[in-house]
Amino acid sequence: MKKTYDRNVFKRKLLSDRRTVTVTIRLFMILLLGFPLLTRAGTVDSTRVA
Repeated sequence: MKKTYDRNVFKRKLLSDRRTVTVTIRLFMILLLGFPLLTRAGTVDSTRVA
């Protein structure tokens, strides 16, 4: 009983870890892709204000 329970908990932990890893990687990719656009917008705004 206890061994199977431990296995189930371990599987759940692995799944949750994988989910968090994929989410962080996705966020990182979005940041990397969106950062140049943000910097461009910032430069455009600064030139407009000046």
